[in-house]
Amino acid sequence: MRIFIFTLIVLFSFGSSQNDQKLQYELAIENQVNKFRAKYKRANLKSDDCLKKAAQLHADYLLTEKNLSHFQKNKELKTPEDRVKKSNCEYIIILENVAYFEFENLPAPEEGAEKLVNLWIQSKGHKENMINKMVTQFGTAVAFDFTNKKVVAVQVFSK
Repeated sequence: MRIFIFTLIVLFSFGSSQNDQKLQYELAIENQVNKFRAKYKRANLKSDDCLKKAAQLHADYLLTEKNLSHFQKNKELKTPEDRVKKSNCEYIIILENVAYFEFENLPAPEEGAEKLVNLWIQSKGHKENMINKMVTQFGTAVAFDFTNKKVVAVQVFSK
């Protein structure tokens, strides 16, 4: 297991494509959220591909919008629950965090992840989602708009 994780980190470190950058950001966000949870004596959350799909649906949508919201205009994808269902998942609890920041020069993944997680920490509802005792897994997605210099992150939590 340690060899796999080390290999994964090494591969991410040398990648320069936007997809590699996206994966680095997502991994850094998940690591920082789990570190934050540890301060509250909460178990680490496990990454879930189905929840990641739901998060990506919303991150991509939010890039096209001027305001952050947990809702979409598309009726099939209107709520976090709808997006999870569209991703062919079913869970007992569904919670969602959304955030974005603008940049002049895109920060390194650790720095960008820290910005996003700190935005969530400063919001009572988003902070509560991150430290919720009942959630056991999460899916994280980021989307980049290099024209408008914006990063959007969505994290979906569940049990």
